[in-house]
Amino acid sequence: MRTGIPIITFSPSGRSSAWKTRWETKGVPQTLKLLRKLESKGLCKLQLIVDTPHDACLRAKQQAAIAIDECVTGNYHLSGLEALLQGKPTLGHLDNRVQSQLRAMTGALELPWIRCTAGRSRRSAS
Repeated sequence: MRTGIPIITFSPSGRSSAWKTRWETKGVPQTLKLLRKLESKGLCKLQLIVDTPHDACLRAKQQAAIAIDECVTGNYHLSGLEALLQGKPTLGHLDNRVQSQLRAMTGALELPWIRCTAGRSRRSAS
């Protein structure tokens, strides 16, 4: 069992703001701002995975205690599904429309993401 500062992994494939291209982003600038603030306070170690082959990315994610999927736009991404499949607590913001669609497609009553928005998290990180 690991002790010490938790590693939080974030693996964006792009770097767009959520306010410019909603469907091609993970709200990278907004999410990184929050994660870097938490890291500067000694609350976590950020593992930013970019420009990495897929198999190496999956191996790197295995070292993390927590994964970040999408905390800004209300959607989810493959990286979040991969983290969930690895058994990682995965933070994400799924808006009501996405939650409704996932429940309808899967029949699930509960969704496995830990609900978190960068806006709400920002207040608690201050």
